[in-house]
Amino acid sequence: MSIDSSQSFLQRASGNTQDHAFSHGQPDRGDVYEADWLALTMCKNNLQAFPQARFFWHDLLAEPVNEVYDHILLNPPFHSDHRATDRANWELGLHFIMRAHESLKVGGSLWLVANQHLPYGPWLLEHFKSVETLSQAKGFKVYRAVR
Repeated sequence: MSIDSSQSFLQRASGNTQDHAFSHGQPDRGDVYEADWLALTMCKNNLQAFPQARFFWHDLLAEPVNEVYDHILLNPPFHSDHRATDRANWELGLHFIMRAHESLKVGGSLWLVANQHLPYGPWLLEHFKSVETLSQAKGFKVYRAVR
């Protein structure tokens, strides 16, 4: 999801919105969670024009989220180093998706940007009420999944 499309989505969205691991996005309202302090600091600087945004230095892999959200934007990491082919590495992204699922209200939507070769689709279909692929281009897929 590009910055323009995420901003457009957020302008149309109502309710609580959370940005998991998508700290270069531009929410005009909502919460941003980031485990990397430098990335969170840069995000805060980029979003100074959006006073409604809240920022949390938070490790989504180790700490539960205490809020429940209507919408979550997610562009999860899929490797912890430069090896992107190892199953244990792409499962890192799956942990973010699982945390997002836990953090959504029933009827809430997950907007997920993922590398198209990663097998997140079957998990989404198993755990969400509806899943649609909104876009597929240049090696990426954008999913919308409703809990």
